[in-house]
Amino acid sequence: MAAKWLRPVDTSLIGRVRRLLWLGGHSRRPDWRPSDEWFARMEASRAVAPSPLRAVVAVGQSADIAGLVVELIAIEVRERGAILYLRARSGADRLLAGAEVSVSDQLGTAYGVVTGVSGGGNGSWAGEVVIVPRPPAGSRLRVVIPYFGPTPDRPLPPHIDAQRVDGPWAFEVQVPSDIP
Repeated sequence: MAAKWLRPVDTSLIGRVRRLLWLGGHSRRPDWRPSDEWFARMEASRAVAPSPLRAVVAVGQSADIAGLVVELIAIEVRERGAILYLRARSGADRLLAGAEVSVSDQLGTAYGVVTGVSGGGNGSWAGEVVIVPRPPAGSRLRVVIPYFGPTPDRPLPPHIDAQRVDGPWAFEVQVPSDIP
């Protein structure tokens, strides 16, 4: 017979992420817990990458604020959402924590935004940002990065010294009207 303290463990991806974040946050930042809204955004974003590809929008825009050049390279439009590909580089040798990103369009679509795979060092950063839902065909997206650095949803452990770098860096992208 199993001990009373043993109980079933949620082995789904979200369950594993919850445990990892709670344990990591608990050991490094005991005051931080991911919100239910954060988990809802994470769950929705998981369906984007495996959904069918509808279009790739080449963007190739850059903005230079405070000595930090940020590039929006492309947007991969998929059935369930889109993935934005970003890069940043600086002449200074500074550690850039993740980008805070907001996305809007002229139609008033409410986008959920989740920073995907990202990382960097030596004054550079590269990352993917997942948005849900898929941008409507013919819409004009506005992508704004107000700053790089830790956020309440993305705290850093105390041993990582990444300074906040304020923007904003802004990009406007026309989504093609012929996306199926």
